[in-house]
Amino acid sequence: MAETLEITRQAAIKAHDEASTKGKTLLENLFGKRVFQKDIKERIKTFDDVIRELGDDPEEFKNAISIMEEPDEIAYVKLKLIAKALNEGWTPDWSNGEWDKWYPWFKMDDSSSAGRFSF
Repeated sequence: MAETLEITRQAAIKAHDEASTKGKTLLENLFGKRVFQKDIKERIKTFDDVIRELGDDPEEFKNAISIMEEPDEIAYVKLKLIAKALNEGWTPDWSNGEWDKWYPWFKMDDSSSAGRFSF
């Protein structure tokens, strides 16, 4: 007679968090990977987390981006990577008029020396 073993999801997640790589694989095979996936906002707290989420090494990224000279170019690359990671592979279909899409719009006023956001 087979016995049934019950475990709470919280206990399984705790075991997964504390397990070795082999232990994590075993638990994922038993319960499915989805049980252990944390919300993207919990997984990403730093830019290094973004790089790891995308499957790259943070140190290699720093070495690769060090050849860029302009701070605005570095910032743009980082923003694109942050958006890519947070979207978890989803990309907007810009030809689909049913979806709301947001983007920055700058309107410069010649009578003022300051720019402002327009919406």
